Amino acid sequence: MDCAEGTPETTPETRLETWDALMEIEPLLGELLTEAEAVRDDGSAPEFCAVNYWYGWEGCTGLHSRTASWVFGDCFDVMRRPGLSLYRVAMNRIFHSLPPCRHARGA
Repeated sequence: MDCAEGTPETTPETRLETWDALMEIEPLLGELLTEAEAVRDDGSAPEFCAVNYWYGWEGCTGLHSRTASWVFGDCFDVMRRPGLSLYRVAMNRIFHSLPPCRHARGA
């Protein structure tokens, strides 16, 4: 047994706490990232809200529900990791790829 095998830095559980590790297991998360990166705020509307894209709005499923479906779905049992930790990794990468919120002041 290699001495490094048992260290927290190299255990399979810890390895999954990075975006690249999640992508190795589920490349479809990359499609959600690509979708988030494609969202543009061209400034033509009075305001822009990234949270709407994340949670969705009437008639539109947000990125959040699709990310959560993957993390808390079948993958949760296969990886034997607390889903919340994996969700945070995926959420941080995907949500923070959206343009920042720009709300009208005084509305």
